[in-house]
Amino acid sequence: MIELTYRQADLGDTDDLYRLSNEKLVRINSIHPENIIYEDHVKWFQRISSDEKYLILVVELAGSFVGQVKFKIDNSRATISLSLDTLHRGMGIGWKVISESVEYLIKMKKGMSDIIAFIKNDNIASIRSFEKAGFLYIGLEDVNGITLSRYAKAIERL
Repeated sequence: MIELTYRQADLGDTDDLYRLSNEKLVRINSIHPENIIYEDHVKWFQRISSDEKYLILVVELAGSFVGQVKFKIDNSRATISLSLDTLHRGMGIGWKVISESVEYLIKMKKGMSDIIAFIKNDNIASIRSFEKAGFLYIGLEDVNGITLSRYAKAIERL
């Protein structure tokens, strides 16, 4: 079994996150497909890294960068997005990254009720990963002029 580790991103992760964010497949599957300018990325990351409405996790395998998971938090609901490094795509770990990062979020932020994901309809790999991680298809939704599939996962209360 692959042992992934998760930690909160810090400013030392700026370049890895930038490189990943500008990979061709990541841009294609993004709501905003245009390439990101480095200086804009640095300003954005500095701003949100201290914003309590965001949680960005770095995913690692044996100390090597695997990808990132970003949660945008709005009270008890969070919207999740993630990207895996090219070397780690197609390994069947997307669902694991989703499941384990959701668990990380729940431990960090008490009172979460549900997690939402917006996925491009042709991004079959992401759709399968989210479904395997227990997310349910809710319907189509227009986001920034793009019709996306909306998936949700309710957080179980003990």
